[in-house]
Amino acid sequence: MQDSDLTYTLGFYPDPNSLDNKFHDIKVEVNRKGLDVRYRRGYFAFRDEAHSDQQRREELADALWSPLDATAIPLIMRLEHIDQPEPNLLRAYLAADIRSLTLERKDSHWVGGVDVLMIQQDKTGKIIDSSLQTLNLDLDKTNYEAVLKTGMPLGKYLRQKKD
Repeated sequence: MQDSDLTYTLGFYPDPNSLDNKFHDIKVEVNRKGLDVRYRRGYFAFRDEAHSDQQRREELADALWSPLDATAIPLIMRLEHIDQPEPNLLRAYLAADIRSLTLERKDSHWVGGVDVLMIQQDKTGKIIDSSLQTLNLDLDKTNYEAVLKTGMPLGKYLRQKKD
């Protein structure tokens, strides 16, 4: 029980260019006597493989139904019932903190991508509609600085589905 009184969590992201599909050792040392350090002894540096839309949709749905809270990408979402440009629409507005995304800096641009899965459920929790959207980002310095302040916006109209 006393072991959990004070803990620290360290993390890192390997350089994408160093991903070689091999196991790499990790060594963590502290410069203080009397401490017990526990950590993973290594990791596999697997390259990301391109996934089909269906695979990405399934991975996102698995994360959605997980009982664990996902706190890696802070989001703000607003959903409004509207009647324009057509009756009985929902307008979804989502803003994500891009500091939580892994973007690659290329020259004076930040590039990367994010998948957004929106799901509509009926009262019993059954999925009655879903849409997967991939946002490919290529932000120059001005746009990057603006999105840092306001969040990365995504707006979408959704037709309400009936089961």
